[in-house]
Amino acid sequence: MKAVLFDVGGVLISAPQLVIARYEQSLGVPKGIIATAFIRGAPHNAFCKLETGQLTLSEFLPLFEKECQLTAGMFGVQLPDSFSAKTLFDQISSSSVVEQRMVQAAMKLKQNGYLVGILTNNWTDPNHEKQTGDFFAYLTRHFDAVVQSCKEGVRKPDEAAFKIACKRLKTTPHEVIFLDDLGTNVKAARKLGMHTILVRDIPLALKQLSEATGIDVHTETEIINSKI
Repeated sequence: MKAVLFDVGGVLISAPQLVIARYEQSLGVPKGIIATAFIRGAPHNAFCKLETGQLTLSEFLPLFEKECQLTAGMFGVQLPDSFSAKTLFDQISSSSVVEQRMVQAAMKLKQNGYLVGILTNNWTDPNHEKQTGDFFAYLTRHFDAVVQSCKEGVRKPDEAAFKIACKRLKTTPHEVIFLDDLGTNVKAARKLGMHTILVRDIPLALKQLSEATGIDVHTETEIINSKI
């Protein structure tokens, strides 16, 4: 193996799914109602268009609210008047915490000769531009390639996204270890020939990463501010 490719949300930072679940709970709606709206209709729904830069956040929010209402209706649920897509996305942006152990693992791999890259589905948020800008500036300085869906116009699990990352890293898929917290993305990467690690538990993922690379990636030093 020559390179390790990391997802961001759920791998290098806390998973946004946790914020979505907490917001559903605060509204008193069944678990998974709003989460389903993120994936229903993909890759042509509003969220996919946000992540590929086809919609700005301000254009996206009212469309997403309508999709959430429609999704809830499919389950016989009516979202309360207090539901706000803007509130949810503000919470997602403001609640992100850097997963120090994963960032440290990436840096240790780089120190030991591995290429390290980022492949993330993301969007731009003008209200949190400084925080996210500082974080991605850090990533750009310390990772060999940073591929963002909102800038490339293509998102995982589209194989084109993985091919862009490989091209930037000057590798083939068979030379890459890919870490992601979503099974659909892991499946797509594996189909291309990448070695994959599904991240559901950070200590287990680090153990699997150590085994795959032959390098003990555990370390205790904080190298970036935990809060984005």
